[in-house]
Amino acid sequence: MTLSSLRARLLAWLLGGIAVVGLCGGLVEYHNALKQADLYFDYHLEQMALLLRDQPVEYLAPLEIPSRAAAYGFVVQVWTIDGQRIWAPPHTVLPNFATIGFSTVKTSEGRWRVYGVASPTRVIQVAQLMRVRRQQALKLAIPTLVPFALAVPILGILVWFAVGHTLLPLKRLAGSVKARRVSALEPLPHAQLPDEVQPLVAALNDLLGRLSAALDRERAFVADASHELRTPLTALHLQLDALARAGSDGERAEAMERLS
Repeated sequence: MTLSSLRARLLAWLLGGIAVVGLCGGLVEYHNALKQADLYFDYHLEQMALLLRDQPVEYLAPLEIPSRAAAYGFVVQVWTIDGQRIWAPPHTVLPNFATIGFSTVKTSEGRWRVYGVASPTRVIQVAQLMRVRRQQALKLAIPTLVPFALAVPILGILVWFAVGHTLLPLKRLAGSVKARRVSALEPLPHAQLPDEVQPLVAALNDLLGRLSAALDRERAFVADASHELRTPLTALHLQLDALARAGSDGERAEAMERLS
């Protein structure tokens, strides 16, 4: 099935359109999921910082960090008002002291989303790597992307069968024409054919009608010519019989003259 085929062209356009729409829809859903994830994790960054603000913190004393902090990849640091870090978990590269509120800090390990909240004696800072946030956002987006991933192949299969079923009358018409005898010039059946095929069938039937009329004229001409040739052929036959019955040279010469 090449692209010169009507079926191939229809399938290429329709399946290509479904793939493009599905891809664009999936990207939009993923983008929306990222936005929702940013709002979701920003909210939890803020709530965790506010929750830890009122805890008593001493130098190197462990904080009571909620369990969801580890699941979300949150990192908690405590700073003095003058910017001295007094508590931090073991980590390769941590963001430095950030401003109060939300900010985005870049380190050698990547970009961090940071929220800081101040108390009279210290600053609580909760941070999250942006790549961890993107991974979490993808997990949140998967439930919304699954319907797209399932709908695109299902729609493709439906389009495949719909195009095949729609073009089936053309296939039947081609088979009917191919199976005809050379002498069969009856009109092609046009019942239950799509409106788009009716002009083609009407043109073929008109052509078959003109061919049938031309063959009828040729048969009439041959019949007339045969009838017109019958009388002189009979006369020639009689002259040949007379020539065969001639007994003398004079009779034979007379018969040859009449035959000539």
